[in-house]
Amino acid sequence: MMSVIFAVLSIIEVTKRGANKVKQVSEWFKEKTENNIYGHDYSSDNQYYAFIPEGNNDSISPAFYDKRDYENYCIPLVYPYRFNSENNMVMTYTSLEKINAGKKDSCLNQLRYISSFTFDDKLLLAKRDNNEMMRMDGNKKSDLPDFTYFIFDFATGKCEAFMNENRMNEEAEKRGFIGQKYMDSAYTHYWNYSGAEEGD
Repeated sequence: MMSVIFAVLSIIEVTKRGANKVKQVSEWFKEKTENNIYGHDYSSDNQYYAFIPEGNNDSISPAFYDKRDYENYCIPLVYPYRFNSENNMVMTYTSLEKINAGKKDSCLNQLRYISSFTFDDKLLLAKRDNNEMMRMDGNKKSDLPDFTYFIFDFATGKCEAFMNENRMNEEAEKRGFIGQKYMDSAYTHYWNYSGAEEGD
């Protein structure tokens, strides 16, 4: 009898925890939307991608949203920035690009061979694979660590490099970053954005 009572109480506790988790996620999304102080709209197939300055939707080329640009995979971020695949076969590494004809940002050269990232409407947090960058650029020797971490500010076009992921996260929190702290792989982001079946 005691084991039946214990089992019932356990089920009730698990149900409560599940309900609390759903409530937390709902509150997080509501807070994220309310704190969207720059007045951006979520304007894509997936609500977590393509933040567009309010009032500019009609003036932005549909190419910004393209899931593929010629042979490369693309992920829109905050207009006019998006990620473009370094390899046209798979979305393993990405490079940041600015799709309008405005002034080029110095950070674009640094934000290449990005293997994982997360972002909100203000900041991009990214992890660069330095070994892959050196290999692809033909450099044999480097005093760089295996990975460099970056915070990129969409409004200013400026970035800051960190040798430690925890330090990057601390700085992002100070700056009011409201996205998820966990960085997903570029491949995961692409399939989440595109909603395509593998092989399409």
